[in-house]
Amino acid sequence: MIRSYYYFLSILLLCSSISISRAGDTSENQDLNNLQFLGAPYVFANTDLGIVYGVGGGISRSPNLYLLFFLNFSTNSLIEGGVLQGEYTYLNWNFSEVSWISKAPQYIYTIQNNDPQVIAKALMVRYELQLSALRKVGSWEIGPSMIVRKSSARDQKDKDDNPILEDSYERFGEGNVQLLGVRAKYETASSLRPIAGILIDGSLRFGRTNGDVYQLPRFDVDAEIKIGWAIPITSKTRIYARIWSIFQLEAPPPAQQHLGWERNHRGQPYMREWGRRMLSGRLQFHFTTVKRSPFPLVYMHEWIKIIKPVRVDYEIVPFYDVGEIGDPAYGWHKPRHGIGIGLHLVMPPELVLRLDFAFAPSGPLRFFIGAGETL
Repeated sequence: MIRSYYYFLSILLLCSSISISRAGDTSENQDLNNLQFLGAPYVFANTDLGIVYGVGGGISRSPNLYLLFFLNFSTNSLIEGGVLQGEYTYLNWNFSEVSWISKAPQYIYTIQNNDPQVIAKALMVRYELQLSALRKVGSWEIGPSMIVRKSSARDQKDKDDNPILEDSYERFGEGNVQLLGVRAKYETASSLRPIAGILIDGSLRFGRTNGDVYQLPRFDVDAEIKIGWAIPITSKTRIYARIWSIFQLEAPPPAQQHLGWERNHRGQPYMREWGRRMLSGRLQFHFTTVKRSPFPLVYMHEWIKIIKPVRVDYEIVPFYDVGEIGDPAYGWHKPRHGIGIGLHLVMPPELVLRLDFAFAPSGPLRFFIGAGETL
């Protein structure tokens, strides 16, 4: 039987940094205005995906360019890649993008406890594109926003690898949404790496949705609000708190919101629960254990001169995640809790690589490798 818990096989972090100076920049203080790259190839394994080989990282040029990317392959048919977060600022405009495509195993889990068991599986093909163009208006950024999401399944089986009917589970059907609307942001702290201040990010989008559960396309609405606070305690410590809610009107199961991933709930399997309502909360304590460490980039520079000898910070980050999924068809599932600790490598001012370990009470340990702050 395939179990859903994650186990650690190996992690290889070979960090590199390339800084390309602008013409005329001679002061060390201008380093923050240079193009920087922070990347990490890695290897890990879990019983759902097999052995996974990947690379993730970020490119940054403060204050107007920020890009996080990833690419993964596995021994269990996983192929995925894309842009986790992309932002480019020009004059009073901020252009942002999230886009990815994947072919990966998808599982239907039991929902009674925190040690979920697989009851069905399929190979899912998905892609998603989110674009926004926000203009500065006073203290806010406001502008058009769009989202396109599509998902479909093939090769559906039960937990013992026996083929099942294609319509056995609505989650394994086909579904899509195409929405256009408005997005607004207010921030007194950087949304890329908040140190002190408040972040408010909301959107309201309208459009169409369709899927196997509908005979004809339907009108759909997507409303989202995310509020975060970054509270500095000392020069080396701060607290980050976040609440996040998403409402969907008619999105079919393959295109609905879900619980269980590094962005909304570490401690649960990926897409364990899904529905048209999602509530999520997060509390983190960031403790900078080492500032301006020469390891590994300064030492690597001695061997590979193209790697700039940039000093990095290391953070220890205990955290708590909580979330709940609901839907008009069945109400609300019970709240899910996750407790964990992370190791963050930070290239100031904003590039971050993460290794987070988390578990749900009475559940197994899981781990998550990623780039960027867990906003």
